[in-house]
Amino acid sequence: MPINYPVTALPVGSCPNIAALRAGLNLQALYSAYPSSLAGIVVYVEGYLAGRDGGEGWFWYNASDTVTADDGGMTIVDSNGRRWTRYLDEEGIFDVLWWGGNTVADYAPLLNAALTQCTSQPAGATIMFPAGVITFQSAITYVFPNTQPFSITLKGAGRDVTTVLFQNNGNGAGFSFSSSHSAASLTVRDMSITVSQDRK
Repeated sequence: MPINYPVTALPVGSCPNIAALRAGLNLQALYSAYPSSLAGIVVYVEGYLAGRDGGEGWFWYNASDTVTADDGGMTIVDSNGRRWTRYLDEEGIFDVLWWGGNTVADYAPLLNAALTQCTSQPAGATIMFPAGVITFQSAITYVFPNTQPFSITLKGAGRDVTTVLFQNNGNGAGFSFSSSHSAASLTVRDMSITVSQDRK
């Protein structure tokens, strides 16, 4: 059961992708069914861009939140200013595909967004990587927060299943994690990492 939703949440339907959710759902029928409040209303988003591309998931209307920015994956702000919060099945477990799906050419923006979410966790988080070749066109740089202890795990689907490919095109390559204290830790597991040299 998801852990970050109200027990009164009511599933009511689906929309095809994140853009459709952000554009604002047609909630007229819901106003009729729930005239007093839409708080806790739940929709299933079928994919980030298209169905089952890794960005799919349940979102609930968080009526008490009026300030959280749209981060493209965990919180979506629709055209009416409503904050839709993604359900979490387990505390501190995120999927890099939530921020862009599995058809992107560069996963760096997706991982950077996921790392930002990690910072909001009390002691760190795990970011899941899918099977296949995950391409980065720039290096990833992350500074651990001052929270102690704090750990981040980057976890693939298997060493021979997930390949992180850094394209060294002048923008740097690799993971760079730094901390001002000794209680920070980084674990990279169940994936292989390679760098492609630009020979132009």
